[in-house]
Amino acid sequence: MPNSKSLSRKRLQIAAGCSIAVCCALWYFSGLLILARKPILVGVLHSQTGPIAVSESAMIDAERLAFEEINAAGGLLGRKIRWVIADGASDWPTFAREADRLINN
Repeated sequence: MPNSKSLSRKRLQIAAGCSIAVCCALWYFSGLLILARKPILVGVLHSQTGPIAVSESAMIDAERLAFEEINAAGGLLGRKIRWVIADGASDWPTFAREADRLINN
């Protein structure tokens, strides 16, 4: 016959382990809920000025429409999309500078 003291100790260890697992799960999922509130930031880099702007204005409009439709449907995984449009000004050095700004700011 098993010792009742060792049996209760085993139950205590199981209960403690389950409590720790539940606390870890709650902590993990609360972090996901916090992330779900933050919008997803998307940088859009096209020429809005200069000679290439004529062909890229339709792409900007299409991307803006897509973001608005995604947000209207509830976003991505419950997160809204926030977009920033940068102007490459039909100039390669400006494109590089604006890409760096979008990535690092």
